[in-house]
Order: sequence, then structure tokens, then C-alpha cells
Amino acid sequence: MARLRLLRLCDELDAAHGGPEPEERGQVELAASWLPARRPPGAAAGARLVLDAGAVLALLGPAGRARAWVRWMAEHGGVVVVPAPVVADVVAAANGREPELERALRGLMGGAGPEVVDEDVARLAGWLRKRAGGRGDAVDALVAAEALVGGDPAVVLTGRVQELRDILRGVDRVAVVGV
Repeated sequence: MARLRLLRLCDELDAAHGGPEPEERGQVELAASWLPARRPPGAAAGARLVLDAGAVLALLGPAGRARAWVRWMAEHGGVVVVPAPVVADVVAAANGREPELERALRGLMGGAGPEVVDEDVARLAGWLRKRAGGRGDAVDALVAAEALVGGDPAVVLTGRVQELRDILRGVDRVAVVGV
């Protein structure tokens, strides 16, 4: 069900904004090829794509990289995650695109709503940010922590590549990819 919902969202956004260029799809395929090697032994197949506000907003732009990643995850049994604090950033940056962003968020999250940040994730985010010397902001750290808690290999799709790389320095099962 989630797979079809995500594919439908990608089709709708591609129709409205133009589909990803073949080279963008190729870049996603190449970048995603490392995911199976990062899966712990005996773990179920799957990966997580954690989106920050820049990635959600990029879904509505002419560049198709964000849509190509969401489509890849849907086609390969991955999970797309939008942490609750990201929704706050997206709403604040909507600038007249509220209806389209609302449809995109609903398509990404289905009826489940955003990923709720519990105390353990918040503490992990604080520790990651402290370890990174305070780089990034709290939402960056929460996005990074959300990528780690799933246990599966993860990709963080972001408009703030350097901040997320600083926060996730030394973590080999999470890739940080710019939109």
C-alpha cells in the first residue's frame, strides 16, 4: 500500500514538474548500490530514506533527484520517513505552495503522519550534535538520529549536506545526499 502511494505521488509530481532526467535516475541507482552491503547480517531487506525540509521542498521543484530517490525506495521496498520537526520547517517555508506541499506530505506519510520524535531519538540527536561541536541545528540532528534508529542502512536526503555530514561523521550505514 505504501509502495503504491509513493509511486502515485512520484507520478503526480513528475507530471506537474517534469520527471527526473535519466542521468538523475542513474545517479540514484549508483548511489543506492551501497545500501545492501551496509545491512547487518541477518537483517531483513530494506532501507530508510529520511527527508529534511529541503528534500520535501525539492520534490516540488524542477530538478528530479528527490523524486528519483522516493521512487527508488518505493520500488526497492524501502521506507520513506519525514520526522515531525521537518513538517514544521516545511510549513514555515511554504510561501504560497501550501496546498501542493500538503498533498506531498500526505503522499509521503499516508495516514500515519510524520515520524514522532520520542525521548530516545531526541537524546541521540543531542548527543550527535554535541559530538559534532554544535554544528547544524536541532532539526538537522533529529533527522540524523532518525536515520540511525531504524537499524537499516539509510539515506538522508537534504539541502544541508555539510551540516548532516558533520553530524553523522564516522557513521558508515547512513549516506548523506544533497538535493
